Amino acid sequence: INNYKKLKTSLGFKKDDFVLMTFGLISPKKGLEYVVKALPKIIKRNPNMKIKYLIAGRMHPKKSKIYLKNLKNSAKELGIINNIIFDNRYLTYSEIYKYLANTNIYITPYYTREQSSSGTLSYAIATGRCIVSTPYVFAREMIERKKIGELADFRSSNSMVHIVTQLIKNPDLIKKYEKNSYE
Repeated sequence: INNYKKLKTSLGFKKDDFVLMTFGLISPKKGLEYVVKALPKIIKRNPNMKIKYLIAGRMHPKKSKIYLKNLKNSAKELGIINNIIFDNRYLTYSEIYKYLANTNIYITPYYTREQSSSGTLSYAIATGRCIVSTPYVFAREMIERKKIGELADFRSSNSMVHIVTQLIKNPDLIKKYEKNSYE
């Protein structure tokens, strides 16, 4: 992971960008719109930070591309299109690890409590990322038991704003969550 951290600029980021990330097959039940809606307030509350949100992954093959189009339209309407990076490719393992190594906070904003697992969250934990997630079964158990991040309310951009802003303002807590996650 440390070797991948040296690649931040080659991935399209600047050295001082604060990166939020979500990856995997994109579909409406991922709840990405709540992070997009939260981003303007997160940026406004942290004016000294260069915040980017990376949404990486292809549209789910059985889902309409309208969801992705709507996310991009929302970003434009909210004036944050330059703060969101859409990498709509199927990523290799190496690309996933490179992105995760350069991520400050990994986010899973899923809609429902019944989500029993998340492969993408497992990747983020394995690479020692600080996690912000809605309290679906797997995320709640991992975050509460392992102390690797914070839980946001389902379908709430305001909750996302509050939690991400708290973490940005407390880099030592992020480091603690990263250490716990990696261990």
